[in-house]
Formats: sequence, structure tokens, C-alpha cells
Amino acid sequence: MPFRRRFKCELYTPSDQVASCEALSVTFPATDGQVGVLGGRAPMVAMLGVGQINIAQSKGKALEFFVSRGFAQMSQNVLTFLAEECLPVAQINAEQAWEELQTAMKLPASTDSEIAIREDLVTTARGKFDIAQKRRRQLGLAGGSLIEE
Repeated sequence: MPFRRRFKCELYTPSDQVASCEALSVTFPATDGQVGVLGGRAPMVAMLGVGQINIAQSKGKALEFFVSRGFAQMSQNVLTFLAEECLPVAQINAEQAWEELQTAMKLPASTDSEIAIREDLVTTARGKFDIAQKRRRQLGLAGGSLIEE
């Protein structure tokens, strides 16, 4: 494997540090599309969307996190995520994510602010549910899908 520059990757929520590791590459959802980061990248700031962060660690292990909104900053070879919600993909419960989606879809949407809140919660819940379903299929779990496709 050719030499690749390592960099530090840190993930934070308002209440906790979720992870800190040495990475070879990271991909994450920005509001305007997927972003890939390698060591030595020029400084940048991006708004996070909803989706999955994939971290290829220098020791060969890959880390996967669900993330919902916030910011990513690359500066001095450190990629820092400040997210409203961030949790390991392995900790997402598909049934709970489905319930969150159903609850969000039932919220009132008669004013502009209610519509915005509902759309935000639906987007987050759908992203979490989609990631949980993908993981279930990858692991070959019985039932595979909670809903008919």
C-alpha cells in the first residue's frame, strides 16, 4: 500500500465526544453532497447533512457513524465534526428508527415553522432508518426490511 498521510479525526455532539482516532480517509455527507477527506487537505468548513460518516483508520479498521446536521472543519491536519446527533451505525435499532420516522410523519404541518420542523425530523429519521436497513442487509439478518419495497 502506498504511503498515505494520516490525520486526526474527532466527532463531537453537544453533550459528548463520540470518537477520536487517526484516519487515512473520511467521507461524510455535506448539505451539498458527499465530501472525501485525505491527510494534508487544505483547510475547509462544511455544513453537515444527514447520513453516514465513513472513517478508514490507519490500523485497517473502518468506523461508521450516523450523523445529523452540524459542521465539519479541516484545519492543521485535524478533521473535527460538531454534530447535533452522532452515533455508531452498529447502535442504530431499525425498529426504533422506523418508529421515529412514523412519529415524525404524523406531526402537524400547517404553518411554515411546523412544516420546517416536520421536514427536518422526517429527513433525520429516514436517514437513520435507511442506514439501519442497509446494515441489516449487509449482516444478512432475517427479515431484511421492515417495509415492503
